[in-house]
Amino acid sequence: MSTGLAKLWMGAKVIALFVVCLLPFTPNWQAAEKEKDDRGRTIVRYCDSVAPERQQATLELMAAFEKENPDIKVVVEFVPSNNFLATILSRFAAGRAPDVLRISMTNVGTLASKGLFVDLNPYAKRDRLDLSDFYHQALTGFTFNDELIGLPYYCGAVILAYNLDLFDADGVRYPSEDWTWSDMRSAALRLTHDLNGDGHTDQYGIEVTGNNILSPLVFAESSWLDSDRKTWRGDSPRTLEAMQFCYDLITKDHVSPYLFEAREFGFGHLGLLLGGKAAMCGIGPWDLKLLRKSNLRWQVAEFPPRTKGAPRGSRWSGEAYTITVHCRNRDAGWRLVKFMVSDRAQLSVVKLGEGIPARRSIAERYFVSPDTPCHEELFLRAVEYAKFTDEFFRPEFASELSAYVNTMMMGNISPREAMTRFAPMAKLLLKDEKL
Repeated sequence: MSTGLAKLWMGAKVIALFVVCLLPFTPNWQAAEKEKDDRGRTIVRYCDSVAPERQQATLELMAAFEKENPDIKVVVEFVPSNNFLATILSRFAAGRAPDVLRISMTNVGTLASKGLFVDLNPYAKRDRLDLSDFYHQALTGFTFNDELIGLPYYCGAVILAYNLDLFDADGVRYPSEDWTWSDMRSAALRLTHDLNGDGHTDQYGIEVTGNNILSPLVFAESSWLDSDRKTWRGDSPRTLEAMQFCYDLITKDHVSPYLFEAREFGFGHLGLLLGGKAAMCGIGPWDLKLLRKSNLRWQVAEFPPRTKGAPRGSRWSGEAYTITVHCRNRDAGWRLVKFMVSDRAQLSVVKLGEGIPARRSIAERYFVSPDTPCHEELFLRAVEYAKFTDEFFRPEFASELSAYVNTMMMGNISPREAMTRFAPMAKLLLKDEKL
């Protein structure tokens, strides 16, 4: 793409985003215009996008907060996750943003780059909040331009899950500490079968079409972006090697479905594992709730390194509580944010199965379930070295990278060709997109 066309393309996207930001706002805050309610309590407007089954737990936490803080009234709104970002952007554009907002890592770049959040460092320092109790990656993931824009609520790292029955049926050795990429590939080859002899694979050894295996293997020794979140690394040898490994599992060995085949099954990665369609897949701690309820005999392991002695990799994820720049009483907002990472709220993460509590002291004591024989403690090990997906701080870059990776996962383009084609656009985006 020429520079002129690229800039025209960029301009069109900026205009489109601007239009989204100016979508009509339909007020639905109760007492949204008031700073005090009828009882003289300070109103704090809170918003998040939790699933319906988790909304009651959020309301219970808010009630507990109000009991401890009788001078504050929390007005809660739940926004559907499929329209969360557009809705929040429209609220900011209309000057009607919430005071406290729960955000995920996928939205952090788009919102933080617009200067929409308050730096929480001064509040944490003032109240002597022990930030060292939070996982380092959790804090890093919500630090933007040296400002702590959110207190992490939960976090997680992706590791490997596998079906014990399928391994046993083929006499395949379970993943072990000395496994490498080569061992994982060998196991996947033995676990892939055409069960009914119709010429089509019915059981795959592994599922790599999503981002739960590709990113951890890339992040072990490289990334698509450097740690400065500005430098392109998509064509580095280690990045290409990890991408080629996953690509070969699909196109050469066919031990993983193509992306279109995985979609035809109608299952996500966890559905393929639970349905016996894939012997291995990547999962996060948020998947444990379904696994624990299933009849599947399952186990987990860390992703193997490229070779013996090489580092392991994993992809970090999480959510955090923020105070927006539109917050009318930031001290009241801070009190709510601080409560939402208290012991009580962190225990709610475990109860709901949302992920790993962001505070290490709570996670190490309560995360691992005593009711399963599975090595869930490996999630705690992986979260220590998992990498934050820095691309999310570059939303335009992340969107285009995802498109090229998906094209690769369809088998339409090789990893090297995909990254070679994307490189000029990537460098232009990294140059023009404000951080």
